[in-house]
Amino acid sequence: PDAQESRGLGDVYKRQVITSTSGTPAGIDSSLKHQEYNWYCKNKKSLIEYIEKIQQDLYEKPIQIFDVCPDTVKTDMSEGLWEEYPKLQAQEVADCVEMCFTKPYNINKIVLQKYDS
Repeated sequence: PDAQESRGLGDVYKRQVITSTSGTPAGIDSSLKHQEYNWYCKNKKSLIEYIEKIQQDLYEKPIQIFDVCPDTVKTDMSEGLWEEYPKLQAQEVADCVEMCFTKPYNINKIVLQKYDS
């Protein structure tokens, strides 16, 4: 994208990373024994920890990194999993990403969970 389009407010560059509640203690599903899911959780946890560290390293620099951390989103990847629970829509996650870029303040992390269908 064009440098002007990718800039945040003023001279602050803003970037977002989509993580997952699967990388948090609340998101681990011990009933799933799939190696791929355990690998996914481990990597999301590492990504969350990396973002937290880099946010501190960049505190006084003109760049902000936002961690948008959704619970299960209704996608092809989540089809057949956790059917008994409500899932976020992709647009709900996109709305939170947009909020990170349009607000005049820093949002370090947003955790999205859906309780109603």
